[in-house]
Amino acid sequence: MQKNILTVEVEENHRICCPLPEHASWNQHPRVYIDLRDQDEGVCPYCSTKFVVKK
Repeated sequence: MQKNILTVEVEENHRICCPLPEHASWNQHPRVYIDLRDQDEGVCPYCSTKFVVKK
């Protein structure tokens, strides 16, 4: 069974939190911060949402 993994584009030099406000209520989990200041992508350890810096 394949899980639908969301990919979100974000501005560079940002720290983002997951879950995002637009996530479905079933996908709520503890808030985690993903620091994208020194890397081009990051993945949420709970829901596998992928955050990618816009080029």
